[in-house]
Amino acid sequence: MKKTIIYRMLLTLGILSLIVGCGTDNKKNAGSVPASQTGIAHSIACFENEQAKDIYVAHCYIHSVDGNSEPVTGLTFDMSLIVNVKEFHEGRGTIQTTSPITFTDDRVDFSKTDVIATDNLIILPTSKTLDVTYLGNWEIGAVSNILALVEGAFNLETTEELSYVVGNETVTELGRRASAHIEYPKDDTVDNPDVDSVGGLFYFDIYYDPSLRGATIFIGAHTTSNIRTGTASGIRLELEDAVVTP
Repeated sequence: MKKTIIYRMLLTLGILSLIVGCGTDNKKNAGSVPASQTGIAHSIACFENEQAKDIYVAHCYIHSVDGNSEPVTGLTFDMSLIVNVKEFHEGRGTIQTTSPITFTDDRVDFSKTDVIATDNLIILPTSKTLDVTYLGNWEIGAVSNILALVEGAFNLETTEELSYVVGNETVTELGRRASAHIEYPKDDTVDNPDVDSVGGLFYFDIYYDPSLRGATIFIGAHTTSNIRTGTASGIRLELEDAVVTP
């Protein structure tokens, strides 16, 4: 029997006035509207959990709005999870507009840590660092004393004092491993016209092992189009049994 569980989550909202293109050298394809006029913002929220057989499923979405608080539709996202945190630092990271783009921390030599090229880098928003040109998840291409990143981004500026986390989707504690992964649910509005489709929402599910209940995980996302708009959030999988009224 499935049991619906509501839990508290930490919601992080990335607000900014600049959008940047990503993953192409053709700037004409980056969009006809000047980036400074879009005012796009993304937030990540998880609204309920469901116990499905031997695993938990968190139902989540990314909410996208423009500078006029209108929903932004048609966006898809590349996403990453970090369950096993290898490095977490506030206000210390620097993203640099080198070729390739690199990420550094003056107090961390990444070659002397457990970080490897298959790990994820997620840059987190703070009250001072909200630009979508760098927020969200980045693929690590190579590890030395710095991190070489795979993606490109138009109009990215070298930015300091970034908060960030590096890690992967599987954690090992006391001889036991636990993992989480993302899946994208089928759009019920295609087969069921009675289901309302809310504009500006991109839905995804997080499947995670029961031992991760109560853990804090990190979610990073950026759009898959030529225009890179990124966001990130920390979510605490702190669950409470739903109160059922007879």
